[in-house]
Amino acid sequence: MALRDMVSKPERAPEQHVSAGQQRLQPAAAAAPAPAPPPRSSAASTFLDASSVFEGVIHSSEPLRLDGRVKGEIHCEHSVAIGESAHIEATIRADAVVIAGEVRGEVHATHKITLAATARMVGELTTPGIVIEEGAELVGRIQIGARPTSEPEMKAASADRPRDNLPAPPSVTPPPPTE
Repeated sequence: MALRDMVSKPERAPEQHVSAGQQRLQPAAAAAPAPAPPPRSSAASTFLDASSVFEGVIHSSEPLRLDGRVKGEIHCEHSVAIGESAHIEATIRADAVVIAGEVRGEVHATHKITLAATARMVGELTTPGIVIEEGAELVGRIQIGARPTSEPEMKAASADRPRDNLPAPPSVTPPPPTE
């Protein structure tokens, strides 16, 4: 075959003649290696967008981002990000929780809770570490430095603690004398 035939038709391979007992050998296509699984990141892989409404229990083994309305319970083995448009009424249990929207309920994090400047939190926070950005709104109770306990232990502990509406016990030290 002439060189000009190969150059003028670069998209076709030159023909090979095959005898009756031979097999035609095709050029081996370069075998593409199987793609590696994507690395696990802290970016949310499960989403509930702003137009969504969910009532019930959410269990997630992957990072979770919520931008819609949720009422119930949220259990996540990784991080939970509450977006600015979110309205959550729930008990949240996760490794880390970032709140930028509105949350009413309890938030228990084994690592850290972050209240962004746009956060509106009403309820109880339990975590060993917390970040509260300037502008965040918080009405409730924070327990810092303790790992979240199980629900029965938390109920027993809350039954033992004094309530805000109870009168204060009498002072042990007498008031200073007045002259």
